[in-house]
Amino acid sequence: MPVLSEARDVALHDCQITDVAGDFIVTNNNGTDGVSGTLYHHIAPGALHDAMERSNAPRCAERTREKLQSDVNAWITRPMNASAPDNILWLQGAAGSGKSAIAQSIAESCEEQGILAATFFFSYLSNQRDNHSRFVSTLAYQLALKIPHARQFVGEAVVTDASAVTKGIKLQMETLILRPLDKARDKSQGAPWPNFVIIIDGLDECQNEKEQSAILEVIFNALTSGRFPFRLLIASRPETEMRKFFSGIARSRTWSIDLNTDYDVEPDIDIYLRASFRLIHAKHQIQGVWPHDEDIAKLVENASGQFVYASTVIKYVDDPARQPQAHLEEVLVLQDSREGEHPLSPLHTLYSSILAKCADPKETVFGLRVIGEVGEMVTAASSVNEFIRCGPQELRRLFDKVHSLLYVPPPYEVHEHNYKLHHKSLVDFLGMKESQVMGLYLPPENFYTRYCLLYFRHCQGLSIPSTAAGDSPGDPLLSYIRLENVFDKIDPNNQEILRWMEDFDVKKWVELELREQGVYCLKGMYIYVHRREFKCSWWKCGSKCRRWRTTIRRQCQLHINSPESRLVLPSWSHLLRLKWTAPCEGLDVTDYKGDRPLYYYTG
Repeated sequence: MPVLSEARDVALHDCQITDVAGDFIVTNNNGTDGVSGTLYHHIAPGALHDAMERSNAPRCAERTREKLQSDVNAWITRPMNASAPDNILWLQGAAGSGKSAIAQSIAESCEEQGILAATFFFSYLSNQRDNHSRFVSTLAYQLALKIPHARQFVGEAVVTDASAVTKGIKLQMETLILRPLDKARDKSQGAPWPNFVIIIDGLDECQNEKEQSAILEVIFNALTSGRFPFRLLIASRPETEMRKFFSGIARSRTWSIDLNTDYDVEPDIDIYLRASFRLIHAKHQIQGVWPHDEDIAKLVENASGQFVYASTVIKYVDDPARQPQAHLEEVLVLQDSREGEHPLSPLHTLYSSILAKCADPKETVFGLRVIGEVGEMVTAASSVNEFIRCGPQELRRLFDKVHSLLYVPPPYEVHEHNYKLHHKSLVDFLGMKESQVMGLYLPPENFYTRYCLLYFRHCQGLSIPSTAAGDSPGDPLLSYIRLENVFDKIDPNNQEILRWMEDFDVKKWVELELREQGVYCLKGMYIYVHRREFKCSWWKCGSKCRRWRTTIRRQCQLHINSPESRLVLPSWSHLLRLKWTAPCEGLDVTDYKGDRPLYYYTG
């Protein structure tokens, strides 16, 4: 029987057709069909899970992430439910939380089970994998190899129109995947396909947000059409487009796993570290017990749930050019000022790549530094927002790209929840000179000067509570920010600082401090305002210093007269010594050889 006896409107050029057990393979004259020829030359080979580029890709260490992998495998293999479809899994987590390792391990497991349809591992380091131009063609190539009868129809589509691989993403999906799958399903005559899964990792590393959105849209439309019978696992950081998609149109179809909160990862990091150190111990023939349990516990704590920290430490300690014990000790007592390559440089490169995507990276860095200074002591993000004088629009500009590094409460929760840094080493990195090479370094003097100015403005806008000290809820930030710790690090020649020193309402500030922190901050400020830059000398105070010191003494004297006060004034000899002390640079309030401090509480 002729091969094309009932065909219509078919155009084949410079090719031959081979009948193999009823499957007709279209092959061009150079010996390849459309799949292994034209289509292959338009895929991103490194995006496949088993590509040579990914031979050293991270994987879940033995005995780690077992519960998570088991749950994901159960989701993949259970029957599809048409009435309540949940055919999308969003595996989200902070930078370095192990998303790619999990995606790689699950891909390999699914491959062994024969249920892996396709993978695409994005990477900002590859010009083939940091955009969507080869995304659909790469999926189509893998589906042609895995789905029964699909290769014939994918090949036909490419041979019929070789330009299909360069069309827009929507047209590529229709031409290279959906129509061939329709025909393959018809040819299968109702035979069920396995519960195939497609795994997409690192979608946030697709550099253009519009392309990220286009990928999500085309996949969602395919899933909802009923012509794309796959489960879809997407692993990514919780960046803007992903949050919009998974909390929006895809919400009812999505099972979301947050690696930062849904699974306890610290036991897994402990297992990974112990197994890795055992190998290093044997490899370097280290004598005795090493490392100690408390060392591993400290590393687990420092990791903050991020596997990338643990793996980076292991890589650093296991470097053949280094002594393992000495370099583990370096990590454990890490100093920001150390010379040479920092042991966490790979992690810092990751931070830099994320921050570079922000609208104004240096402003974002300043905001993160403020959050790092305040820490998690403040209970509401709204307090931080008010302090840095940012409204909703400015906050989006600052933090919209860094959700993988920072938990940002949604607008309706800013009064109940605070910001939370996902990794402790982020603020350390931002304060180190290594970040200067990456264009993100903010010198401490510049940071604390601006921080101090924000503090002055914040205090100026506060009112003094009418209730007695201790009964007032007070200001949440004044309870934690100690001005003397900030003032010691500022640029005293800054013109704005000089103006504020003259205009600031010191009286109100002292009253607020006495309510919030007692005399602790007052003691420090009494010393730190006496400096050469404010025209102080060894024998007299300048006008700015005299204004602050006089007000502090006067307000404390008034406080002493109140019935509930236990505040004691210093002796005149002590005050005289302070006045005649050379203007202080770094002098601490405890440097007075046992004399009682400027002000103190009796026991």
